[in-house]
Amino acid sequence: MGLNEQAHGQDHGHSLKAYYLVYLLLMVGLAATVWVAYIDLGWLSTPIAMAIATTKAFFVVMIFMHVKDATPMIWVTIVMGLVGLSLGFIFLFCDYAAR
Repeated sequence: MGLNEQAHGQDHGHSLKAYYLVYLLLMVGLAATVWVAYIDLGWLSTPIAMAIATTKAFFVVMIFMHVKDATPMIWVTIVMGLVGLSLGFIFLFCDYAAR
């Protein structure tokens, strides 16, 4: 068995039950997002919708992208990407507030 076959043939321990559970959670998140869009929560609508979207993205990354079982270097890469994204948003909003 070659190195390439080993890398693609690894079982990450996710059962079909986990995939179906995440799918169900994503559908519940979709329904919650649509519900928040149709009711009037004032200024809270956007933060609530963003919290729902962040939660859905977390489940997709952890389970479907197999990050839950990733090596420490992958975790460092993900954290650094999130830090860079956060810094970009901070600079953007600071610039926006200063105008």
